[in-house]
Amino acid sequence: MSFNFNNKNIAFLVGHKTNKLPWRDDEYNILCVDLKAECKSILDKVIVMGDINVFLTGMEDGFSRIATEILVEMKQMYNHIKIIPVFNDEPDVSNLSLEQQIKFWRILANCEERIILNDDFSTCNIDKNIYMAEKSKVCIACWNGKPSNTANAIKYAIENNCFVKIIDLNYYHP
Repeated sequence: MSFNFNNKNIAFLVGHKTNKLPWRDDEYNILCVDLKAECKSILDKVIVMGDINVFLTGMEDGFSRIATEILVEMKQMYNHIKIIPVFNDEPDVSNLSLEQQIKFWRILANCEERIILNDDFSTCNIDKNIYMAEKSKVCIACWNGKPSNTANAIKYAIENNCFVKIIDLNYYHP
């Protein structure tokens, strides 16, 4: 299946990886639980009020995977939304724990398709973020305000006239 990107009701997810999150990989930490609630509220608003029905995600370990997992759960209520992971190459999850690998493949199984960029793009996340920004009208980012790939993705989103909603990661520090 090949998705038609003529429809600009698309958002993309970007944010810090697990090593930059205050709770690391402890998703039961109250800070992570609070961030998930804020993320779910934002996703709900862009689906209902922003008429977004397609979400592009890099599926990196960290915010984008957390947000993608929330979207998978939300598909029960919004069965019209589509989740499309964008990868630089075939995903390699061998560096993840068995539990994280199972979660990754479960999330991926609930996505409509996946896009592999290796034919047209280099293998860096910068190209993936540019690709997603060019296709989208909304960017949902989790960012700590510091220079990073996430900061660059937000910059690309703004350059492509995307509406940018930032979840301030600094709020979620102990």
